[in-house]
Amino acid sequence: MPADNVPINSPDAVDPIILERSYIPLYVPPYSPELNPTEAFWKVLKDRVRRGELADVETLPSRVI
Repeated sequence: MPADNVPINSPDAVDPIILERSYIPLYVPPYSPELNPTEAFWKVLKDRVRRGELADVETLPSRVI
């Protein structure tokens, strides 16, 4: 489970919750969105939506998928 190092995600606060669910905590360095798979997903999604103008709101789902 990737997490950045903002104070709310501090190991003291979050690790017990993560470990009791049998997940493995994985902390990325602060200010390193290129190492976070969630950030990579949102970048791809934003890039697809930004490819040219949308004719109408109905074309948005086809741009995302």
